[in-house]
Amino acid sequence: MKYRGKMVDSHHHMVGCYGEGLHFYETYQKQLELEKLQAILLKTLYPGKFYSYAGFDYYMPEGKKQKDIELQARQYLDMGFDGIKMVELKPMVYRQLGGPVLTSEKYEGMWKFMEETQAPVLFHMGDPETYWDINRCTKLALDSGWFCGDGTYPPLEDFYANIERVLDKHPRLNISMAHFYFLSDQIEQAEKTLDKYPFVRFDLTPGREMYENFSKRPDEWHDFFIKYQDRILYGTDNGWGGTTDENEKYELAKLNASVQHRFLQTADVFEGYGFTIKGINLPHKVLEKIYYKNFEKMAGKAPKDMDSRKGLGYVEEMIQVYQGANIPYYDKEMEMMEFIQKELRDFIAQEKL
Repeated sequence: MKYRGKMVDSHHHMVGCYGEGLHFYETYQKQLELEKLQAILLKTLYPGKFYSYAGFDYYMPEGKKQKDIELQARQYLDMGFDGIKMVELKPMVYRQLGGPVLTSEKYEGMWKFMEETQAPVLFHMGDPETYWDINRCTKLALDSGWFCGDGTYPPLEDFYANIERVLDKHPRLNISMAHFYFLSDQIEQAEKTLDKYPFVRFDLTPGREMYENFSKRPDEWHDFFIKYQDRILYGTDNGWGGTTDENEKYELAKLNASVQHRFLQTADVFEGYGFTIKGINLPHKVLEKIYYKNFEKMAGKAPKDMDSRKGLGYVEEMIQVYQGANIPYYDKEMEMMEFIQKELRDFIAQEKL
């Protein structure tokens, strides 16, 4: 493969190995909280190496009140996070949150703040459209409890409408849509979306169905990638769920990335993700934009520095929130929270020497 230059993975998870199917969704938001605390420590110990986006806290112990969404966004960016990751319209998360309306007063202050500051947002909207069709839904999705066509979820069109009302109201949001906005089988709609919302970007994070869909119309998608070369971001989703074996997880991550690289960089016809993929053989200058320049334009050429004291303050805030709470997950993970607290305290003490 021809590209040997810089890459920035714009969509990567720190915490994996926490189960699949419904169990994954039951713990996902809580895992994001721990992931956020680990990111504080990582960015503190290795400045300039890692971008990190924070997610909003929703799952509070009984008797604890959720902090205002705008105040959360301000706090995260002030302490040193680079942006915000939102999964509120991931169908099972959406249902757990009671069907959030993203144009409601609850979110309006946050959207205004993010638009004014141009801080980046990575947004997960919906799931593949096949998840709403029992005749097209994959066995993996059915076995994992991801089917959305049983009448308990809104139609996929409602999810699109939910976020697009936000985009209509806040057209300058610095936002990237995860998983190509689940439009990999709708090239005409993908074009309409990017033309209508000039600040929107799509990331290439699989959804493996993306690469099967791209391969059905490779010449047209090649032209699309050329036309919108400034609006597409590289991302792997590595670290997400799956195996608990560290070495196996590493090998799967390498394989995942290699499939994407071969698709983007060559005209090969090859097997990947369980089906035949046809590469689109993009020019080097386009690859540079997709692999890192577009992300750096969105999030900055270098990660923000974490303010260790503000980061420690947030970690201690979360320890106070969950200490003694009757939540099995946080009873199990309190040791990790306290470890992060200790490491940050030691780092700050060393700075003073």
